[in-house]
Amino acid sequence: MTKHTIHLVNSLNISGSGGQALDLQSRIGPKCLVAALSGSLMTAEKTRPGLMRRGRWLRFSPSQNEQFGFYSLYSMLKRNHVHTLFAHDLTALHAALFPARLAGVSSIYGIVNSTDELNRKAFRIGLGLRMRSSTVQILVGNIASQNALRTYWPNLPCKTLKPGVDLQRFQPGNKIAARKKVNIPIDCTLIGTALTLEKGYGLEKLLEALFRLPASTHLAIAGQGEYLLHFQSAASELGIGHRVHFLGWQPESALFYQALDLFCQPKQTFSHTLLEAQACGIPVVAMNRAGCDEACCPITGYLAEPDSATSLAETVKQALSRQLTRSPRLHMEQHHDMNKMFQALRAR
Repeated sequence: MTKHTIHLVNSLNISGSGGQALDLQSRIGPKCLVAALSGSLMTAEKTRPGLMRRGRWLRFSPSQNEQFGFYSLYSMLKRNHVHTLFAHDLTALHAALFPARLAGVSSIYGIVNSTDELNRKAFRIGLGLRMRSSTVQILVGNIASQNALRTYWPNLPCKTLKPGVDLQRFQPGNKIAARKKVNIPIDCTLIGTALTLEKGYGLEKLLEALFRLPASTHLAIAGQGEYLLHFQSAASELGIGHRVHFLGWQPESALFYQALDLFCQPKQTFSHTLLEAQACGIPVVAMNRAGCDEACCPITGYLAEPDSATSLAETVKQALSRQLTRSPRLHMEQHHDMNKMFQALRAR
């Protein structure tokens, strides 16, 4: 009987915790599985081509277009003889604790890089009940997450695990060649962002900031979502529609980053996209909130005040005006190498 380690994520998105789990699985091999609470292999293949070839190590809900429920998650864990489970965010941890305990999973780890979910009281109470009835080890990627967790559970033991980025997949490249492949004008200053097109992710403020920047500055957006038309209309109303390029999800995400002069993440929480852009040698602008500062190179990273288009515009101007004397990739090699994260997990 082969026992498995499993990495549980919300979805196998192209970046973020889904991408991190897939990168870890490729290093561990066939005794490691990756399970997504939502989505299917077909939908995941669209955002990350090549997953079909790894289908035997991926697990999805047996009900098409539905999330894993309690029983289906328990059955999957039991059937695959899972002995160690890594939940890659608080939502995955919340979903896994009771089914994993019932399925006899020996070791449960929660990998936490952001704590947005704790703002919801019902979620917070439910997670607390689950953690009290299970033995779980929390691995935090930044001080902000540790502080947030200990606000509600002061005695919760937390250990540090820096999030990693695959430095082989995300590398510097030729900017002009990348823009031609992505179909972006080559004669502009290009800011990029990657996020789901939904309200509350900060894209509204980023569009307002772009309005305040010179006309030669363009914005490329990698991502999809139900508010695409809303944001296209917002850009048009600001008179910057011709400067905003909605690209959809970019399967070759490294190519997208390589095309940029600057990457900007307007979300007010940690995002793996900050690590990916810097691994490609691109300086970043992030919000001065919730662990974003720890994800940025202290020399080439810039922080803007949350909810302020004026601050964001000024920070972007500052970042673009300074000559890059050190590649942010060096900071990723020193602090966020996926191989170091893999070695740390293997030692547990």
